[in-house]
Amino acid sequence: MYDLLERPGSAALDPLAELEYAVDELAEIDHRAGTGHERRTRLMRLQRLQDRLDSERLRLVEAVDRSGDVLAAGAVNTKAWLHHECGLAKGQAGRDVRAARRLEDFPAWTAAFAAGAVSRGHVDILVKAATAERVEHFAANEELLLAKARQFGPDDFARVVSRACEVIDADRGADDALDQIERRRLHLSTTLDGMGVLDGLFDPESTEVLNTALEHFIARDPNKPGEKRSM
Repeated sequence: MYDLLERPGSAALDPLAELEYAVDELAEIDHRAGTGHERRTRLMRLQRLQDRLDSERLRLVEAVDRSGDVLAAGAVNTKAWLHHECGLAKGQAGRDVRAARRLEDFPAWTAAFAAGAVSRGHVDILVKAATAERVEHFAANEELLLAKARQFGPDDFARVVSRACEVIDADRGADDALDQIERRRLHLSTTLDGMGVLDGLFDPESTEVLNTALEHFIARDPNKPGEKRSM
Protein backbone atom coordinates (compact mmCIF):
# COMPACT_ATOMS: atom_id res chain seq x y z
CA MET A 1 0.00 0.00 0.00
CA TYR A 2 1.06 3.60 -0.54
CA ASP A 3 2.51 5.07 2.65
CA LEU A 4 1.10 8.32 3.88
CA LEU A 5 3.76 10.98 3.58
CA GLU A 6 4.52 13.54 6.23
CA ARG A 7 5.70 16.97 5.13
CA PRO A 8 7.00 19.66 7.47
CA GLY A 9 4.23 21.73 8.90
CA SER A 10 1.43 19.61 7.41
CA ALA A 11 -0.74 16.71 8.47
CA ALA A 12 -0.54 13.31 6.78
CA LEU A 13 -1.48 13.74 3.16
CA ASP A 14 -4.38 12.06 1.38
CA PRO A 15 -3.02 9.12 -0.68
CA LEU A 16 -5.19 10.24 -3.60
CA ALA A 17 -3.63 13.68 -3.41
CA GLU A 18 -0.20 12.07 -3.48
CA LEU A 19 -1.29 10.00 -6.46
CA GLU A 20 -2.47 13.10 -8.29
CA TYR A 21 0.87 14.72 -7.51
CA ALA A 22 2.73 11.68 -8.86
CA VAL A 23 0.69 11.75 -12.08
CA ASP A 24 1.50 15.43 -12.49
CA GLU A 25 5.16 14.56 -12.09
CA LEU A 26 4.86 11.84 -14.72
CA ALA A 27 3.38 14.36 -17.13
CA GLU A 28 6.64 16.31 -16.91
CA ILE A 29 8.69 13.35 -18.13
CA ASP A 30 9.86 13.49 -21.72
CA HIS A 31 9.06 9.96 -22.82
CA ARG A 32 11.03 10.43 -26.01
CA ALA A 33 14.22 10.78 -24.00
CA GLY A 34 16.17 7.81 -22.71
CA THR A 35 16.79 4.42 -24.23
CA GLY A 36 14.22 2.12 -25.78
CA HIS A 37 14.63 -0.27 -22.85
CA GLU A 38 13.87 2.51 -20.38
CA ARG A 39 10.71 3.51 -22.25
CA ARG A 40 9.49 -0.08 -22.50
CA THR A 41 10.19 -0.68 -18.82
CA ARG A 42 8.34 2.51 -17.86
CA LEU A 43 5.38 1.47 -19.99
CA MET A 44 5.20 -1.98 -18.37
CA ARG A 45 5.38 -0.43 -14.91
CA LEU A 46 2.59 1.99 -15.77
CA GLN A 47 0.42 -0.84 -17.06
CA ARG A 48 0.94 -2.81 -13.86
CA LEU A 49 0.11 0.25 -11.79
CA GLN A 50 -3.00 0.84 -13.88
CA ASP A 51 -4.22 -2.69 -13.12
CA ARG A 52 -3.50 -2.16 -9.42
CA LEU A 53 -5.42 1.10 -9.48
CA ASP A 54 -8.29 -0.57 -11.31
CA SER A 55 -8.37 -3.20 -8.59
CA GLU A 56 -8.65 -0.50 -5.95
CA ARG A 57 -11.32 1.27 -7.98
CA LEU A 58 -13.41 -1.91 -8.22
CA ARG A 59 -13.02 -2.42 -4.49
CA LEU A 60 -14.50 1.03 -4.02
CA VAL A 61 -17.26 0.32 -6.55
CA GLU A 62 -18.21 -2.75 -4.51
CA ALA A 63 -18.31 -0.71 -1.29
CA VAL A 64 -20.46 2.00 -2.89
CA ASP A 65 -22.73 -0.60 -4.47
CA ARG A 66 -23.16 -2.57 -1.24
CA SER A 67 -23.82 0.52 0.90
CA GLY A 68 -26.48 1.99 -1.37
CA ASP A 69 -24.71 5.36 -1.34
CA VAL A 70 -25.75 6.08 -4.92
CA LEU A 71 -29.42 5.60 -4.09
CA ALA A 72 -29.15 8.31 -1.48
CA ALA A 73 -27.59 10.50 -4.15
CA GLY A 74 -30.65 10.01 -6.37
CA ALA A 75 -29.28 7.41 -8.80
CA VAL A 76 -31.39 4.38 -9.69
CA ASN A 77 -28.39 2.03 -9.32
CA THR A 78 -24.60 1.94 -9.23
CA LYS A 79 -24.30 1.38 -12.98
CA ALA A 80 -26.32 4.52 -13.73
CA TRP A 81 -24.30 6.55 -11.23
CA LEU A 82 -20.99 5.43 -12.78
CA HIS A 83 -22.34 6.36 -16.20
CA HIS A 84 -23.57 9.81 -15.25
CA GLU A 85 -21.10 10.88 -12.57
CA CYS A 86 -17.89 9.12 -13.61
CA GLY A 87 -18.38 9.43 -17.35
CA LEU A 88 -18.22 5.70 -18.07
CA ALA A 89 -19.98 4.18 -21.04
CA LYS A 90 -22.98 2.13 -19.93
CA GLY A 91 -21.36 -1.11 -21.03
CA GLN A 92 -18.19 -0.39 -19.07
CA ALA A 93 -20.18 0.70 -16.04
CA GLY A 94 -22.10 -2.56 -16.12
CA ARG A 95 -18.89 -4.59 -16.43
CA ASP A 96 -17.39 -2.73 -13.48
CA VAL A 97 -20.36 -3.45 -11.23
CA ARG A 98 -20.44 -7.13 -12.23
CA ALA A 99 -16.69 -7.48 -11.70
CA ALA A 100 -16.82 -5.72 -8.35
CA ARG A 101 -19.59 -8.02 -7.13
CA ARG A 102 -18.15 -11.26 -8.53
CA LEU A 103 -14.63 -10.71 -7.20
CA GLU A 104 -16.11 -11.10 -3.73
CA ASP A 105 -16.30 -14.84 -4.55
CA PHE A 106 -12.61 -14.98 -5.51
CA PRO A 107 -10.37 -13.68 -2.70
CA ALA A 108 -7.15 -15.05 -4.23
CA TRP A 109 -7.94 -13.33 -7.52
CA THR A 110 -8.74 -10.10 -5.69
CA ALA A 111 -5.34 -10.19 -3.98
CA ALA A 112 -3.51 -11.02 -7.22
CA PHE A 113 -5.30 -8.22 -9.06
CA ALA A 114 -4.42 -5.76 -6.30
CA ALA A 115 -0.77 -6.83 -6.56
CA GLY A 116 -0.73 -6.43 -10.34
CA ALA A 117 -0.15 -10.16 -10.86
CA VAL A 118 -3.16 -10.43 -13.21
CA SER A 119 -4.64 -7.83 -15.53
CA ARG A 120 -8.12 -6.39 -15.85
CA GLY A 121 -8.39 -8.41 -19.04
CA HIS A 122 -7.92 -11.62 -17.09
CA VAL A 123 -10.47 -10.50 -14.50
CA ASP A 124 -13.11 -9.65 -17.12
CA ILE A 125 -12.73 -13.10 -18.70
CA LEU A 126 -13.18 -14.79 -15.33
CA VAL A 127 -16.17 -12.66 -14.35
CA LYS A 128 -17.96 -13.19 -17.67
CA ALA A 129 -17.54 -16.96 -17.43
CA ALA A 130 -18.34 -17.31 -13.73
CA THR A 131 -22.12 -17.14 -14.09
CA ALA A 132 -24.45 -18.02 -11.24
CA GLU A 133 -24.57 -21.61 -12.53
CA ARG A 134 -20.77 -21.92 -12.74
CA VAL A 135 -19.43 -19.74 -9.93
CA GLU A 136 -19.28 -22.59 -7.41
CA HIS A 137 -17.14 -24.68 -9.77
CA PHE A 138 -14.87 -21.76 -10.59
CA ALA A 139 -14.45 -20.84 -6.92
CA ALA A 140 -13.50 -24.43 -6.11
CA ASN A 141 -10.73 -24.22 -8.74
CA GLU A 142 -9.74 -20.61 -8.06
CA GLU A 143 -6.03 -21.27 -7.50
CA LEU A 144 -5.74 -23.37 -10.66
CA LEU A 145 -7.41 -20.67 -12.76
CA LEU A 146 -5.17 -18.07 -11.16
CA ALA A 147 -2.07 -20.09 -12.05
CA LYS A 148 -3.26 -20.27 -15.66
CA ALA A 149 -3.89 -16.52 -15.72
CA ARG A 150 -0.34 -15.88 -14.51
CA GLN A 151 0.98 -18.28 -17.14
CA PHE A 152 -1.02 -17.02 -20.13
CA GLY A 153 -2.03 -13.70 -21.60
CA PRO A 154 -5.76 -12.82 -21.73
CA ASP A 155 -6.38 -14.38 -25.16
CA ASP A 156 -4.87 -17.76 -24.27
CA PHE A 157 -6.45 -17.61 -20.82
CA ALA A 158 -9.84 -17.07 -22.49
CA ARG A 159 -9.39 -20.38 -24.32
CA VAL A 160 -8.58 -22.14 -21.04
CA VAL A 161 -11.71 -20.68 -19.45
CA SER A 162 -13.83 -21.58 -22.47
CA ARG A 163 -12.78 -25.20 -22.15
CA ALA A 164 -13.53 -25.12 -18.43
CA CYS A 165 -17.02 -23.81 -19.21
CA GLU A 166 -17.60 -26.70 -21.63
CA VAL A 167 -16.67 -29.23 -18.97
CA ILE A 168 -18.76 -27.55 -16.27
CA ASP A 169 -21.79 -27.21 -18.54
CA ALA A 170 -21.51 -30.85 -19.62
CA ASP A 171 -21.46 -31.93 -15.98
CA ARG A 172 -24.44 -29.70 -15.29
CA GLY A 173 -26.29 -31.41 -18.11
CA ALA A 174 -25.52 -34.80 -16.60
CA ASP A 175 -26.72 -33.60 -13.20
CA ASP A 176 -29.95 -32.30 -14.74
CA ALA A 177 -30.50 -35.62 -16.51
CA LEU A 178 -30.02 -37.56 -13.28
CA ASP A 179 -32.40 -35.22 -11.50
CA GLN A 180 -35.04 -35.83 -14.17
CA ILE A 181 -34.61 -39.59 -13.86
CA GLU A 182 -34.99 -39.42 -10.08
CA ARG A 183 -38.20 -37.40 -10.46
CA ARG A 184 -39.85 -39.89 -12.83
CA ARG A 185 -43.09 -41.49 -11.66
CA LEU A 186 -45.91 -43.53 -13.17
CA HIS A 187 -49.25 -44.44 -11.67
CA LEU A 188 -52.07 -46.34 -13.39
CA SER A 189 -55.37 -46.61 -11.55
CA THR A 190 -58.60 -48.31 -12.55
CA THR A 191 -62.02 -46.72 -12.23
CA LEU A 192 -65.15 -48.59 -11.13
CA ASP A 193 -66.21 -49.13 -14.71
CA GLY A 194 -62.84 -50.60 -15.70
CA MET A 195 -61.40 -47.49 -17.36
CA GLY A 196 -57.77 -46.70 -16.71
CA VAL A 197 -56.39 -43.41 -15.41
CA LEU A 198 -52.72 -42.79 -16.18
CA ASP A 199 -50.64 -40.25 -14.28
CA GLY A 200 -46.89 -39.83 -14.60
CA LEU A 201 -43.81 -37.70 -15.02
CA PHE A 202 -41.20 -38.81 -17.55
CA ASP A 203 -37.72 -37.73 -18.57
CA PRO A 204 -37.39 -36.47 -22.18
CA GLU A 205 -36.23 -39.80 -23.61
CA SER A 206 -39.00 -41.77 -21.90
CA THR A 207 -41.52 -39.17 -23.01
CA GLU A 208 -40.50 -39.63 -26.64
CA VAL A 209 -40.75 -43.44 -26.39
CA LEU A 210 -44.12 -43.29 -24.64
CA ASN A 211 -45.49 -40.72 -27.07
CA THR A 212 -44.52 -42.90 -30.04
CA ALA A 213 -46.15 -45.96 -28.48
CA LEU A 214 -49.35 -44.09 -27.65
CA GLU A 215 -49.58 -42.58 -31.11
CA HIS A 216 -49.32 -46.06 -32.62
CA PHE A 217 -51.90 -47.42 -30.17
CA ILE A 218 -54.51 -44.74 -30.79
CA ALA A 219 -53.81 -44.09 -34.47
CA ARG A 220 -56.93 -45.96 -35.59
CA ASP A 221 -60.12 -46.89 -33.80
CA PRO A 222 -60.71 -50.60 -34.53
CA ASN A 223 -64.45 -50.02 -34.17
CA LYS A 224 -64.43 -47.26 -36.79
CA PRO A 225 -62.04 -48.08 -39.63
CA GLY A 226 -60.48 -45.05 -41.31
CA GLU A 227 -61.22 -42.74 -38.36
CA LYS A 228 -58.58 -41.53 -35.92
CA ARG A 229 -59.11 -41.60 -32.19
CA SER A 230 -58.12 -38.87 -29.79
CA MET A 231 -56.79 -39.22 -26.27
